[in-house]
Amino acid sequence: DESPMYLNYFTPPEEDQTDVGIILAHGFSGNRWVVQEITMTLVEAGINVAVFDERGHGDSWGIMKDKIGWEGQNLEERSEQAEGDLKAVHDFLKSRGSKNVIVIGYSMGGINAIWFGYKHADLVDATIAIGAAGPDAEGFISVDKPTNLLIIMAQNEELFSEELGLETLS
Repeated sequence: DESPMYLNYFTPPEEDQTDVGIILAHGFSGNRWVVQEITMTLVEAGINVAVFDERGHGDSWGIMKDKIGWEGQNLEERSEQAEGDLKAVHDFLKSRGSKNVIVIGYSMGGINAIWFGYKHADLVDATIAIGAAGPDAEGFISVDKPTNLLIIMAQNEELFSEELGLETLS
């Protein structure tokens, strides 16, 4: 939709800059500032970073279609909305000279990153999802999509067990 979306774009000094761009997607109830520490670490490594407020979070307008939760949500509609937002951020990075784009997301942002990497495997060089495997990911992970997928789950992950994550991937 036409609702404003807020984004921060960080670049290293020109002499340290690579052609890699990373999109960071935060988790539910977060905003673009909660990933500030990892953002600055990536910039110090020569990477261009775009981090944005997801719909209904931080300063971005609009609402996420349906609330997060396992009961009664319309995952596909919510994912398509997030897909459009991630595509806009991807295009922004490309327009700024990033040749290789990686999407990193945590929790809700990780599910959105997986969805985007699945739908746009030709645009994303790698997808990293942190604490995001589970029922939401079922149906949009395959042998060849997303390309270069890394899923990171903590031993004591609150929402998803190791077994559920492995089941999702099978």
